[in-house]
Formats: sequence, structure tokens, C-alpha cells
Amino acid sequence: MATLFDLPDLVLLEIFSYLPVRDRIRISRVCHRWKRLVDDRWLWRHVDLTLYTYDGHRRTDPKEGLSVSLLLDLSMSDCCQSVE
Repeated sequence: MATLFDLPDLVLLEIFSYLPVRDRIRISRVCHRWKRLVDDRWLWRHVDLTLYTYDGHRRTDPKEGLSVSLLLDLSMSDCCQSVE
């Protein structure tokens, strides 16, 4: 039986394109292949940045109430933590 990991890159990119920004960042931590796919410019070509507004010096997502920089910082801190 075929698994999700057996799908071609183009099919996975199409699937990933339906995910919200936050989930795209999260799935980039699944494996090296998915990280490479999430980094693909094609995946980000239709991201609507008008959803993000400026609140002082930080941008916020009004739907989730999180700053974009905080969201990215959380993503980086999760993937870069050392294993003890």
C-alpha cells in the first residue's frame, strides 16, 4: 500500500498549498524532504499577506492573534532545540 511519503513532490506541493501558513511552517519539521518542499517558492506564490496588519512594530494575524515574528520565532525555537 502506498503512503503519503510515496507521493511525488508536485502532488505534495499541491496538497500543502491548501494549508494555512502556520501549518506549512509546522509540517516543514516532519522530515528533510518536507522542509525542502515547504521552502519551495511555488508554495508561497499565493499567500495573502493582507491578512497581516501592523500593530506598532510587529505584524499580527488578526485571526489567531499571534505576531508573525513570534510565529516564526516559535517555529525556529522548536526545530533548533538541542536534545539533552
